[in-house]
Amino acid sequence: MAVSELVRLDPDTLVERLAGRVPPPEITLPRIAAPPVPALLTFDLPALPKTPAVRLPGTLEVTETSVTGAPTRLNTFDQNVPGFSVTFLLLGMLLGVSLGLLDERDWGTLDRLRAMPVSVDDRAGREAARALHRRRACRWCCCCSSAGCVFGISLGPEPWRSLLPTAGIVFAGTAFGLVVAALATAREAVLPLGSIVIVTMAAVGGCWWPIDLEPRWMQRVALAFPTTWAMAAYNDLMIRRQSVTAALQPTAVLLAYGLAYLLLGLALFRRRLARS
Repeated sequence: MAVSELVRLDPDTLVERLAGRVPPPEITLPRIAAPPVPALLTFDLPALPKTPAVRLPGTLEVTETSVTGAPTRLNTFDQNVPGFSVTFLLLGMLLGVSLGLLDERDWGTLDRLRAMPVSVDDRAGREAARALHRRRACRWCCCCSSAGCVFGISLGPEPWRSLLPTAGIVFAGTAFGLVVAALATAREAVLPLGSIVIVTMAAVGGCWWPIDLEPRWMQRVALAFPTTWAMAAYNDLMIRRQSVTAALQPTAVLLAYGLAYLLLGLALFRRRLARS
């Protein structure tokens, strides 16, 4: 009978009768103490010996000397004076030769000379000789001499050695003026055409700053300009104070540039005269 009653009861009432309303026992977990942290190992390093006090008998001095006798401290004018002299020398040759030839053409002087029994080569040779005798080299030497006295630049042990690259750059500049005169169609085109080329040659060729400051590819491109060889000769003679043999190769290259410009200018002039 009791079992049948228990079956008819709902689950909650059945749990209360069977459990007798006794709360479940509380479960407590035992506390486990953490193990102690082991102590770090200690190493006894040996003491380093003290550095003995050493006294030198005197002070050390570094003295820089040049094997060629060049000054230890360089002046900025050692680079600027020859560089800007070459730049304005080329510009002066451009104005003197190119504009002079174009003026003769515009004034009719060239036509009168063509009527005379004189070839174009003789006329160009006389024009080049006249340009060479305009005392450009003497003015350059006087400029460098006065700059050496005022600004204290180094002219080298024998300043006459600089006449070799001076003659070469004057010849190259004169022949280049002949090329510009043959290419220019009018007098107004001489300055834009010639000055752009001259300024580029002066900047890349090391006339305005040392060529060692330029990147490698620009230094290789600069070998195609006569200003690079002129500045190399001036720096070797005036700054590094080398012998005259250092200027022979640059002077030969400058003369070769002048000869090439002269032949090109004569060919262009003969072509223009044949067309006219």
